[in-house]
Amino acid sequence: MRSELIALAILPAACGESGSHPPDDANGITDSSGTSACPSSCFEQRWWINVGSSNCTVFCMGNPGYPECAASDCMQISVERFDAGSVRSLAPFLFSAQQRGFYLLGALMTDSYVVSTDCKLQVDSRPQQTFSCSGDTLTFTVGQYTAATSDQAIALDAAAAMNTMRDYTY
Repeated sequence: MRSELIALAILPAACGESGSHPPDDANGITDSSGTSACPSSCFEQRWWINVGSSNCTVFCMGNPGYPECAASDCMQISVERFDAGSVRSLAPFLFSAQQRGFYLLGALMTDSYVVSTDCKLQVDSRPQQTFSCSGDTLTFTVGQYTAATSDQAIALDAAAAMNTMRDYTY
């Protein structure tokens, strides 16, 4: 189980290209034609929920007291937020839309990242990975994320600010 948690925490961190690239414009990274190839407005300043996460069955068998464990839609997830070269990761969480809550089981991790003009993301010295962003979906070759709703984002902002193992409802 520990290796699963570590893998969830670093999933989106397997992205990008280091080195120099043209500076961000107001719409994101621009390519040589001047068009936005990877608009930062799509992937930055939003919480992203790992949609490929696992259910809570194994965890909740040994720890049934968490509110999310009582819900049939309980999932173990990780979340990421990219903001101007800094990525914040919170993992693992128990999540239930029925309970309208996230229970932080782990802690906040912060790393730096760069995005290249060919839509590759690199977090610190980890391997680069191609990504795409469309609407409320952020896709990497190793998995897909969905944007948190505005209500969920408030709870996730609180979890990041408090960085305490507890329930965050929305």
